[in-house]
Amino acid sequence: MRQKRLITLVLAAALAMMLGGCGSNRDSGGDQTTAGTALGTDPATGIAFVGSATCINCHEGLSFSAEAVQGFLESRHVIHSTNINAASPASCLACHDPIGDGRGIEGLIDPANVPAQGLAAVGCENCHGPGGEHFGVGPVPTFSPDFEVCGKCHMALPNVPGFHPAGLNIIENYRQSAHADAARTSAPCFRCHSDIGFRQFVDGTRGLDDENLEVALAAEGPVGDAPIQCRTCHDQHRTGTLRVAEEQVRIGTDADGNRIYQTAFSSQFNLCTACHQAFLDETFNAALGVFEYTLFYDPANPEANDVPHHGDVNDPRIDSRGRTIVDTHFRFLDPADGVTVLIPGYNINAADDQACLNCHEVHATTIFAQANAAEIATQWAASGHADYLGEPFTHEFSDGACMKCHSGTEYARFVQGVAEEDLALAGGPRVIACVACHDLMAKNAAGEFELGATRTVNQVTFPSGAVRTLGDASNLCAECHQGRESGLTVANAIATTPGGPHRFLNRHYFAAAAIRFGTDVDAGFEYAGRTYLGENTYPGHPASLTTCIECHLQEGTANHTFAPDLARCQNCHVDSGTAFPGVLTSFENLGLPFGAVDVDYDGDGLGESFQAEIDGMEALLLAAIRNYAETVVGTPIAYAPGSYPYWFVDDNNNGIVDADETTRYSAFDDKLLAAAYNFHSNQDPCGDMHNYRYVLQTAYDSTDDLDDGILNNSVAGAAVAATRP
Repeated sequence: MRQKRLITLVLAAALAMMLGGCGSNRDSGGDQTTAGTALGTDPATGIAFVGSATCINCHEGLSFSAEAVQGFLESRHVIHSTNINAASPASCLACHDPIGDGRGIEGLIDPANVPAQGLAAVGCENCHGPGGEHFGVGPVPTFSPDFEVCGKCHMALPNVPGFHPAGLNIIENYRQSAHADAARTSAPCFRCHSDIGFRQFVDGTRGLDDENLEVALAAEGPVGDAPIQCRTCHDQHRTGTLRVAEEQVRIGTDADGNRIYQTAFSSQFNLCTACHQAFLDETFNAALGVFEYTLFYDPANPEANDVPHHGDVNDPRIDSRGRTIVDTHFRFLDPADGVTVLIPGYNINAADDQACLNCHEVHATTIFAQANAAEIATQWAASGHADYLGEPFTHEFSDGACMKCHSGTEYARFVQGVAEEDLALAGGPRVIACVACHDLMAKNAAGEFELGATRTVNQVTFPSGAVRTLGDASNLCAECHQGRESGLTVANAIATTPGGPHRFLNRHYFAAAAIRFGTDVDAGFEYAGRTYLGENTYPGHPASLTTCIECHLQEGTANHTFAPDLARCQNCHVDSGTAFPGVLTSFENLGLPFGAVDVDYDGDGLGESFQAEIDGMEALLLAAIRNYAETVVGTPIAYAPGSYPYWFVDDNNNGIVDADETTRYSAFDDKLLAAAYNFHSNQDPCGDMHNYRYVLQTAYDSTDDLDDGILNNSVAGAAVAATRP
């Protein structure tokens, strides 16, 4: 490795001398009498443009630039979208094809990538300056474009829905970031603190984990003083491509004996941890199809965790081993029991190609400065939003629209105006992290960055088409927690195919916002002639306990476990069936507040908690569904909670989905479909807290409809008062 790096240095020095010679005499260029006649001249220098095709004509045959040329022709500066083409408005072409030479390179790329209206491209001279005095021997104004050159277009990209929604403020954010600080030019610091040093020595290394590398770096002389910037991380010719490659690990062998590999460490993760050091051991979880990671860290032997040479050991911002991101980014359990948490934090999916961008706006290198930043990270790590090993993030999806709720980065794009059908499926599901709800691009003011600038959603369109608002950032929650179907979907299916048979319609899933709004958004299937409750506004509650964020973020503390504080409810509620004052042990035990009379909805003679009443009513409904399926439809049915598609043919009619009963139930008639939809929808967790009476209404009416085919209140469970001890 050492010899290879010395050779690289020699070649780089020789190339620099050659180019320096080219640039020493502007008048020494070749014949330029016809250069740029069609493309004009650069207003700043008066030098003629020659067009990218002219540049490529020479450079594609030179050993030191052939790869760069090929990368450029495959890059997003040339091939990115048919929405931008030669006929686009001048306001777009000012950045997408500033000198109008995209048409000149159409013949150099795949015709399939050339829009019918003509190619628009960001050409060589847009970044390097006009080539009218170059022609192989003269200079180009900008040999190595810096962030100022990138900033000509990336300074303030318009946030047009569907296009570059993450582009706004990149350069301004960068200028305020630590990456823009002055470079360190001495070895070995330049490896991470200098643009030139990083690009020269990062290849093949992930962090300073090789003591031989540190020795090799220490032997080098100082490098240039350019700070970390765009070209440090991005290959400037392969736009969008990071300089550090992903790492694949063998996970098995196929039937033909060929080795199977899967990405264990993404390019982004490897790039960032090349300096922000963290070393992980990976284990492939075949059942989930993803890797799990173990932090290389031994709390009992701190010296064994040392990372070579990083920073001042007395600097209070870092620990003595330079592990600046360990305590917030990686969860570490005691190997002795696998349960005791020695280091709280988020166990990052290092294979995710947005592993770092899930939380950070990297161009601003966001370091969350508020005092409880680490606490927030730890809280979030304990939530379902962070569990990249959970089913919502390991499921295989076939439609980009799913990414609205199963990818935090795509959710951010959706909130910024990208249509569901245009969301990217390619990145796959990823956790719902900081960037999903917080606009980290909004860092423009000087000073430390704090986790704020919550994204704005003014109103929410539900699956039924109803539009509602909660009046605050709770709308962000409601965009996903609304389900994918509604009672109106069921009604439409019945109207389309009267009598059936129908396939089961699944609300899909955790539709807390839909349940809260009840009949206002047709959350459940509703029967004609019945009256249903609308939005639960939580009457009688304090004003600070009526919306999603007020309860789930525990107003005043911004608790990112998203678990409501039980103690706040205990001011008015105790366990149902017990006397006040008392104790509220769980939300499942919560009933009407002190002073109110408990109500028996399910007809068992007891005034129970909201959830217990729902459970009792659902038991009545399930019995009615099974009886109706057997006696009216003629095909017994059984329900399997947690096992899609939930309803199966019950061959032995024992009410249980046995291991050999795998036939999906598809004989639903109109009544059975409506009842099955309400039953399954009412299994959503916390329906008792969000709108328990609406849940009970839909369960009761479905039961009443099935028992004798008439809505006549003929089943047990008419609401009656029950005595509280």
